[in-house]
Parts: sequence; structure tokens; C-alpha cells
Amino acid sequence: MPNSLFPNAVLADFYRFAVLLTGSGQAAEQVMAQTLKEAEGQLTQIRNETNRHAWLAARIRERCLQLQTHSEPPPGLLRGEEEKESSSQVEVLEIEAYLVAQRFHRLPEPERSALALFYFDFFTIEEMAKLLKIHEEQLADLLSRARALLQEQLREMRDSAA
Repeated sequence: MPNSLFPNAVLADFYRFAVLLTGSGQAAEQVMAQTLKEAEGQLTQIRNETNRHAWLAARIRERCLQLQTHSEPPPGLLRGEEEKESSSQVEVLEIEAYLVAQRFHRLPEPERSALALFYFDFFTIEEMAKLLKIHEEQLADLLSRARALLQEQLREMRDSAA
């Protein structure tokens, strides 16, 4: 796949999106490989970058939801390349990212997909609603519900650790 269609930074973001949806680094890798293989023959016709990204997000989401996996992602898969802290700080970030990913993966659909798309800032609200096949008002409700559920799960995690 030519890098001009999907630069490495875009692929890294979509990989993290797949990890959040599947809850598994290995499953996310599988989804990405299958989706990019499919993309080779189809995306050269799509010249608009937003449309290419929408196609990729939709196909990744479909494949992730079909997997229904609950495996744990290995720590270190959720950090962006821009995070270059010392070794101990990186380890803490990896563990925190792992724990958040596990809680995030437990969110129901379509709340999980909506929140992942929102946090990765791939698309506008209008584009996200279209991708999720819902109205913008429904998306706002989904995002509010998803944030509340995630906050509740993180609060429970913090309380159980104390």
C-alpha cells in the first residue's frame, strides 16, 4: 500500500482505534492487515482524503465488531510515537493505557465506536454521524452516555485499586 494513501501517523491512529474496539493488540493487527489488503484494490479510486479515512474507519469498525474478542492488548500498543519520556514514565503510561483500553473495550456499541472516533479526532461530528449511520443529535447522546459509562468504569477501577 502506498504511503501516500495512508501515512504512517494515520495508520498508527487507526491501529489504536482498532485496539480500543477489539480490546486486543493482536486482533487489531489482524483487522488492520485484512483491511489494508482490501484497500489496495479499492482506494486508488477515492481521491478525497476524508472519504478514504471514512472508508478505512468503517471497514475497521465492521471487522472489529465481527471479532467479538475480549483478549487483553499488550502494554505499549496505545502510545503515540510522540511520547518519549524516561523508561519508568513510559512504563507507567503503558500500564495506564492498557487499563483504560480494557475499560474502554467494555463500553457497549455504538457508544464505544462513537467515543473512539471522537477522541481520535478523525472526522467532524457530521461525518461521524454519517459513518455510524445515526443522526447528529443521536451522536451527541451517544457521546454523553459513553463518557459517563467510561468515567464510571474508571472510577470503579480506581476505587477497587485503593
